[in-house]
Amino acid sequence: MYILGINGSTLRDGIFSRFGGMHNSAACLLKNGELIAFVEEERFTHIKQFGGFPLHSIRYCLETAGIGIEEVDHIAYGWKSPWGIFSERLTTYLRTGLFFRVNYPIGVIAIDLLEVLSGGLGRAMKRHFGPGVPPITCIEHHRSHAASSFRCSGFDEATILNIDGSGETTTTYFGHGVGNEVRTLDELIVPDSLGRAYAEFTQYLGFMPNNDEYKVMGLASYGEPKYELDDLMRATPEGFECDPSYFFRYDFLRGRYKVDKLEQRFGPRRLDDDQPVTQDHKDIAASLQGQVEKIGLHLVDRAVAKTSDRKLCLSGGVALNVKLNGEILQSGLVDELFIQPVSNDAGVALGAALELHARLGHSSKWKMEHLYYGPEYDDEQVDAALERSGLDYQHTSEIEAETAEEIARGRIIGWFQGRMEVGPRALGNRSILADPTVPGMDDKVNAEIKFREKWRPFCPSMHESAKEDYLEGACESPFMILTFEIREEQRKAVPSIVHIDGTARPHTVKPEINPRYHKLIGEFAGHSGHPVLMNTSFNIKGDTIVNTPEDAIRTFLDTGMDVLAMGNFMVRKKAGR
Repeated sequence: MYILGINGSTLRDGIFSRFGGMHNSAACLLKNGELIAFVEEERFTHIKQFGGFPLHSIRYCLETAGIGIEEVDHIAYGWKSPWGIFSERLTTYLRTGLFFRVNYPIGVIAIDLLEVLSGGLGRAMKRHFGPGVPPITCIEHHRSHAASSFRCSGFDEATILNIDGSGETTTTYFGHGVGNEVRTLDELIVPDSLGRAYAEFTQYLGFMPNNDEYKVMGLASYGEPKYELDDLMRATPEGFECDPSYFFRYDFLRGRYKVDKLEQRFGPRRLDDDQPVTQDHKDIAASLQGQVEKIGLHLVDRAVAKTSDRKLCLSGGVALNVKLNGEILQSGLVDELFIQPVSNDAGVALGAALELHARLGHSSKWKMEHLYYGPEYDDEQVDAALERSGLDYQHTSEIEAETAEEIARGRIIGWFQGRMEVGPRALGNRSILADPTVPGMDDKVNAEIKFREKWRPFCPSMHESAKEDYLEGACESPFMILTFEIREEQRKAVPSIVHIDGTARPHTVKPEINPRYHKLIGEFAGHSGHPVLMNTSFNIKGDTIVNTPEDAIRTFLDTGMDVLAMGNFMVRKKAGR
């Protein structure tokens, strides 16, 4: 049995391409409950956080299985039906008074109504794939988030907590996973939204909301949390509450949030990346991050109290806040923690598919070990792409050893291998790699390769077996979604992966999960004495992680990378190029 899971706005398709408010379009495919393909549409469109119809992603999933749409048994969509979304939002906004207080809901409901009138996912599927489209089941957004974490955790029972901007109207979800069942316990709704508050502060600080929140999180480590924010967002016995006069306001003509009240309180907003980041901006970021961590820990405490189950499954866009995740791990509130590594809305494609599989009467639980579910390209395809590029290149049977030697010589490497990772983190198949023992290597890669802000940190990819040597309170961290303090005695040894606050977001690598990458790290350890590589995603600022060999070649040529290791081929730039 094949189940196709989908996330994405069908309005941003065809004649409706100017509309739609979703993000993180994606598709996945289950075969008898096993995940065999999963990819985000942005990797094909090169539009970060693309929210339209995931046409290329669906085609990739079908091609991976070698089937046509008529051989898919069911489609699962990680939202309610268009009419369900429209009616729930309209009712909620009227009941809470939000409709009359701010202008945001009017525009949202207008878009929802357009979705109803356009025919939704069924219309889009038939437009692109013909009349043989299988039945479509719509599954509530936060229920899909919950399934994406619990059903991939490997836990028999667990507390479930989702935190995001909002689904239909839910912003925070409390649940309990028991056996093959997900039980909803409680929900918080708009306008109380940590994700929305963080997004609007992101815009105020001059970054792109619903995209650059990780920049604010990184910036926070450079500031002091000197601003009191309890009147904007505060913990309550029920969970938390936000002041909607600050956060649920939108200027549809300009296509951005209204942050004028934040400007009245904190001063003029930073307009864009051309404006300098001041110490005050850093302090505002630190205050925001501290407040979100305080409320986040309170929500975890409340969730566990509801179930008395100290295993926690976490999802939703806020679960990508690795600083918060690190605090949860070290808090003592939970015994075991699983965070869905594709916690953004791409993950609801997977969650909807798994939830539907369970509702059809099948066991729908497994332990997620890796994220290598995207496209891959064999040596014949890589060779052809390199030949077309006109670059000089060599085939090698020792790609790991040669790459490790280049890294040890101070070279910066584009590493393109195997199936592409799904999700926002590069986990050793689409990565830029460098030597973490070289002081200033992080600054060099930020400036000459990534073309991004100098405060942005880098991940240490390390052997799983070496984690205790480098990390305080170490545990398995295969998805780069937790922060740990780097041991004091190691900070000078691997300075380029240590953030200013002494932490890092590690990626622990097992040989059975990614043998080639594990071998590369081991080869580098033979040169440096450290089984650790400095790792960042294979892309430049403003672009998505590379997908194809052509993407990799273009990015390699447009940056200061020295070597491209792609499949079993090495490309070395000539001096001066």
